[in-house]
Amino acid sequence: MWDELEHELSAFSNDLEADGYSVRMDTMGSGSDDEYEEIYSDAVEDSSGVMWISWTSLRSDGAQIHCKTFADGIFGDDNYIGDGSMPAAVVAGDGEIYLFWRGQDGYLWSSHRSDDWSTPQQIWSEHTILEPTAIIDNDGEPVVLFNARHSSQNTEIWALSGESEEWLPTRLAFSNSPDFSPDGAVLDDNTLLLAWINGSDGSLSARWNLFDLNEIAEHSIQKPKKQSIRTYPSPFNNTLDIKWESGERTVKILDISGRCVTTSHGNGKVLWNAAGKPDGVYILNIDGIGSQKVFHIK
Repeated sequence: MWDELEHELSAFSNDLEADGYSVRMDTMGSGSDDEYEEIYSDAVEDSSGVMWISWTSLRSDGAQIHCKTFADGIFGDDNYIGDGSMPAAVVAGDGEIYLFWRGQDGYLWSSHRSDDWSTPQQIWSEHTILEPTAIIDNDGEPVVLFNARHSSQNTEIWALSGESEEWLPTRLAFSNSPDFSPDGAVLDDNTLLLAWINGSDGSLSARWNLFDLNEIAEHSIQKPKKQSIRTYPSPFNNTLDIKWESGERTVKILDISGRCVTTSHGNGKVLWNAAGKPDGVYILNIDGIGSQKVFHIK
């Protein structure tokens, strides 16, 4: 997974450090005996002063999005959010925290939190994406900026803004050469100030433009309804019955650190036999639907 991301990014810039990227090992991860490479960190502060830190954890079975809190000098628990990389976080006007990231399928995924993290959802799949960043408009709604791979040699800058039950997608920057590394801010008159990098003839240049957020969205896509994952019993002892809407899916069970315990496949349902597994909290992940916690007791 990392090789693929590194290859795509190197096509846009010969110097990732100049774009603000760094690959590092630190102690924010699972706290287990295993060491995971951790990259693309982001952090936001909520209204109560709690910092929410998200990052990509590179595991043997793929990249994962993790998040933990930091308050009063103390780190909170490590939370596995979903599969993918490049998280971008923002606090909405209603206090909910939104996370956006590049899923393992290459498309844009999202989860948000009020009392707990919602089931991750794919929210945009017209092109594969890189480098999402998130800001807030004057109505307190999230706006995510990202570069989308329009072809093997070209990328464009897109925006996806949240409005009621819809996501409003708009192509903002496109040319005959790659456009990437977007960032922006919403001004008092609800105008989006967008800045990005353009690569042309082997050179890089900074560009910017202004867009009226009240006018740029001509088409909308309905925000995906949360698909249900049903488990029984809860908590469970030895066997857990897992059901979802019909369709062939890959089901992973992960421990609380994000390590994959078992993988299975099913069409609408699977049965997990947890005999011999330690009791505690596990994370059930169904490919393309989302994740939720399950509780194993003996």
